[in-house]
Amino acid sequence: MENKIIIDTHCHAGINWFEPIEILILQMEMNNVNNAILIQHAGVYDNSYLVNSLRKYPGKFKACGMINPDDPNPIKTLLKLKEEGISGIRLNSNINFSKISQNDFIQICGEYGIVISYQGNLNFFSSDYFRLLIRNNPKTKIVIEHLAGIGYKYPAEFQDFKNAIKSLQMENVYIKIPGLGEIVKRPEYLTSKFHFEIIPPLIDTIYKTYGSEKMMWGSDFPPCSNREGYKNTLLGIMNYPIFKTSIEVDNIMGKTAEKVWGFN
Repeated sequence: MENKIIIDTHCHAGINWFEPIEILILQMEMNNVNNAILIQHAGVYDNSYLVNSLRKYPGKFKACGMINPDDPNPIKTLLKLKEEGISGIRLNSNINFSKISQNDFIQICGEYGIVISYQGNLNFFSSDYFRLLIRNNPKTKIVIEHLAGIGYKYPAEFQDFKNAIKSLQMENVYIKIPGLGEIVKRPEYLTSKFHFEIIPPLIDTIYKTYGSEKMMWGSDFPPCSNREGYKNTLLGIMNYPIFKTSIEVDNIMGKTAEKVWGFN
């Protein structure tokens, strides 16, 4: 199936951890990935590297920064980041701002067209608190990271997973679909032919219940390199057998991200 545009919605780059932006660009060029979202890695509140990357490669990236939970004026910092080109803010479900409620912060993000990328676990995403945040802020685009944090916990927590993704019923909520290596452990022995063992029906459940318009591929570069590798994260989703039409593949590999993140 031929897709029109490929956008990787979950990439890390930096000079303190992971790889510099040029390594990501090389992977993108090798695999015909057009654009990417730079996601700040947890615990880092200096977003200058992401901002500089936006300036150095105009039009190629969007960036999702983080704000220190103890920032004395998080809204002032938010607006400064927006002026510098940041399009989203990454929130951690276990961390709250000391000077503003999570709800009020999310509301203000919606007013300024800033996307929320949410890192959390199944308990958080299935909680009444998360549902309330969504209901209170219908104008804010909210993206759930890492398949709601289920990881390798299928089938034990499959019901929790189904509860966690119910928020996709809301118009403003989306979910990132990672490489299969995030939900299937690497085989003990690597043969000459790439393969995974039995793949749990997590992606299938999202697709059958909520549709491809809610899904966007995110490689999790460069941690994915320690799982199946960048190329295989892309091909594993692009060629996933449940997706039957080029329209569905286009949505997951680019169109949903275009809509949410505002690529032209």
